[in-house]
Amino acid sequence: MISIRKRKNETIIIQNFKNSYFFTFSSVIGAYCILNFLSILRVDINITYKVFFIWFSIPVIIWLRKSYKNEKLILRVFIIVNDKKLTIKTQEMRKSKKDKIIFLKDIKEIVLENDKRKAFNLILKLKNGTEDKTISTDWYASELRIIKKIILEHKRKGGEV
Repeated sequence: MISIRKRKNETIIIQNFKNSYFFTFSSVIGAYCILNFLSILRVDINITYKVFFIWFSIPVIIWLRKSYKNEKLILRVFIIVNDKKLTIKTQEMRKSKKDKIIFLKDIKEIVLENDKRKAFNLILKLKNGTEDKTISTDWYASELRIIKKIILEHKRKGGEV
């Protein structure tokens, strides 16, 4: 999910990833609901399967919670674009922030790429041969197309002045 705030000479884009990490929690709860629904329909599901599922899912949820806290999972990406530079700030799970500043005149090409894990990356190819893959999304590339359009728009404005 992205949020775009436009000002006179700059655009602030906020990518929020909080909801995407809780997919596993909702799938565990959904599986338990399906078991309950089948038992309401008189499908013969033994109570031991339900008890096993509950006692199996509790340690899985605890393990996932610990791993989410210990890993450096990105929660938000702040992208600030003005006519001269692109600033990328990432906020991770432990509240640490990383800043990258890229001048728009150094960007040679902006490419959308499909990753092996079904994620989409916005690759900024710079003139010195390096690539930046900080901006990404999980399921669809429409957000990345909007971000690419905004970056190219500001790059054109910076070239005219």
